[in-house]
Amino acid sequence: MEYLLDTGVLLRMINRSDPMHAQVRRAVSKLQQQGQITVTTMQNISEFWNVCTRPGSARGGLGLSIEAAQQRLRLIERSAAVLPEAPGVYAEWKRLLIAHGILGVQVHDARIVAAMRVHGVTHLLTLNRADFTRYTGVNVVTPQEIAGVPPAVGRKGHDCVVIAPRRGVQTLRLRWAAKGTTASLSLLAVVFKHYFVAMPRIRALCGPS
Repeated sequence: MEYLLDTGVLLRMINRSDPMHAQVRRAVSKLQQQGQITVTTMQNISEFWNVCTRPGSARGGLGLSIEAAQQRLRLIERSAAVLPEAPGVYAEWKRLLIAHGILGVQVHDARIVAAMRVHGVTHLLTLNRADFTRYTGVNVVTPQEIAGVPPAVGRKGHDCVVIAPRRGVQTLRLRWAAKGTTASLSLLAVVFKHYFVAMPRIRALCGPS
């Protein structure tokens, strides 16, 4: 079975500073260990190159040089075969635009789906499930669903989850020690006036007990 790797997955595979890097790598490795074939499209590669070479001051840009972007592209090419541009992709893409009333930037996702349809790829590994739910015949999965979300491990071996606030550097720490099939939780933090958000804003590590 073939899984198409969406652009967000490709970018996190090569960006070690991204909070989802390890999870995405686990998901791709797990698929490959199961014998699944991982592929991507020219559209994904063009988006990947765009983000890699976009200035770091611009939204989402990594600010890489041509040489650095080329090096990272080689890493992607080792993990995912790039599907060739097939003659039928344009016709299928145009059909999808009309059938689903596609507007604006959504044309890019439609082009990915068109390539999947023409090449017979039925599974898509993406961070953006909602962008593809309109398309029938596309089985959308996320890295979380493939790899799961194992807890981080503190320096003394304690499992923990660290949740960072919207502003400031305060953290909320949850630690637990498994005992058989049960686990106990202890809360170690001072919660300030700001609400907390989940994993994408993690910036702290678990310290010693």
